[in-house]
Amino acid sequence: MIKKLTLVLLCLSMAGCAGGYVYGKKTKGRFEPVEKCREIAYALIPVQQQQEEEGIWILVEYLPEENLKNIFLDKKIYGTYAGKNPYPDGMIVMKVRIENKTESRIFINPGDFVLLDELGTQYLYISPERIKEIYEAKSSVYNFTKSTSSLAPGIYGAPLDMAKGLAGRGLKKKFALLKSIELSGGYLYPGVVYDGYLCFLKPNSKAKDVKLIMSNIKTSFDVNDEALGRIDFKFDFKHE
Repeated sequence: MIKKLTLVLLCLSMAGCAGGYVYGKKTKGRFEPVEKCREIAYALIPVQQQQEEEGIWILVEYLPEENLKNIFLDKKIYGTYAGKNPYPDGMIVMKVRIENKTESRIFINPGDFVLLDELGTQYLYISPERIKEIYEAKSSVYNFTKSTSSLAPGIYGAPLDMAKGLAGRGLKKKFALLKSIELSGGYLYPGVVYDGYLCFLKPNSKAKDVKLIMSNIKTSFDVNDEALGRIDFKFDFKHE
């Protein structure tokens, strides 16, 4: 029994940033490690910028890691979900506010949004579902207990089930929080102000120019619900 508990504690201590690497996909389609996520300080300027086109107003705010830590500690906003920053290491997070000042509904899809850098790397939007998969892949204890706890006989299965439950509850809490704050896709009707968070892999620290492209925002529709207009927003950042 003591041996099994020791094994569980060892597995718990192993959970974390798998190898410390963040992976990026270059435009030619090859994956390669581009950074060690725990060792590279990162910041973008300007922290906040805004644009308005064709009656659509968008404010984008880059959120440094220190800011994120403080934001999610606020129990008045997040209640029982308040606590540790739910985003994994090696991510970049932006808060977006959109106001529809037109006389027609508009449609947004964060899956169409990307970050680009001058090194030829394109970083796709990462949804809460994808972040959940990343946590599961990085957490050795969660994967270990998920696959073995049901196979462990008698009293030896109990500590493994306990570890699985602890790891699973923490992941569910993170996922629930991420779902509640994400910039989800859908229609925005006239006069609506909507905000949420976007997440991408942290760009290569060697890149000095980073561009957020919020593309394919649909601006009007015909009687068959087909988009009549589309607009792209581009926000230019400098890596300090």
